[in-house]
Amino acid sequence: MDTASTSSLQVQSGSRSGTRIPLHIGTFSIGGDATNQIVIPDEEVSRKHANITIDIRGTWITDLGSTFGTFVNGQQIFESLWLKPNDVIQLGRVVKMVFQSSFIGSPAIAPTPPPVKVKKQSRFRNCVLTCGVILLILFCGLFVVGGAGYYFYTTGQLSPRTVLNSVGMGTGEINIANISDSTLYSDLIQLTTDSGEPESYLDLSLRPFEVGGLGSISPGAYELQISFSNEGLTGGGCWLEIKSGDVFQLVAVPEGIAIIKEGENPTNPDEIDYLSTSLCKP
Repeated sequence: MDTASTSSLQVQSGSRSGTRIPLHIGTFSIGGDATNQIVIPDEEVSRKHANITIDIRGTWITDLGSTFGTFVNGQQIFESLWLKPNDVIQLGRVVKMVFQSSFIGSPAIAPTPPPVKVKKQSRFRNCVLTCGVILLILFCGLFVVGGAGYYFYTTGQLSPRTVLNSVGMGTGEINIANISDSTLYSDLIQLTTDSGEPESYLDLSLRPFEVGGLGSISPGAYELQISFSNEGLTGGGCWLEIKSGDVFQLVAVPEGIAIIKEGENPTNPDEIDYLSTSLCKP
């Protein structure tokens, strides 16, 4: 049976509401980036959000470590899941799509979908974020008040907290607090790849006064790109050499961006400025 004419996604809400997206045998990437086969440019849709795959056995969906999650019939998924006709797929809290198909290809006892390599968020992420919120706000204050804040830092009244003592997983973390009035977009680009070409590794969008993080980052060279929905705020790129156990704390405020690496003591206020710190230079 030809699945090209029998399977589709009917978008019910979001920027593409009312659209019917036909599907055929193969893998379709879904996300906000223009390189996806299915582009959905909504705020809570990650640049690489999920994959839908169809073969002779049936259709399944895989979340790709998205920021706001992928849900099927109201349940968040963390691995590949077979789809049935009329299943409701939700990307984040806004975009809803109904999977429609008259093609029944999977057997009564469906095999496990082929494994898909997904860069998952660290299982310690929630703990990291909870423990790090106060620290992030302190460094936000340090950045805003300039020299006075730096004095309190160097005298020990402000000090970094080690939040990944129990990880031992050989990965790094970047925790981000957006204390601005604009949506923050971050894209972590891996520079050391098997192909030799830079590749998007993880991305994250944060609304004003929201805290999030990029977790389970393999050691290597990366470029962290920060931008804002408000063009009046300055973002930019930061080159980072991430080693096992490294934890970076980043705070965005209307005046700029502050970044530190836990365990290192900056020698002057410029060392926490995203645009001037030596952390962001090759």
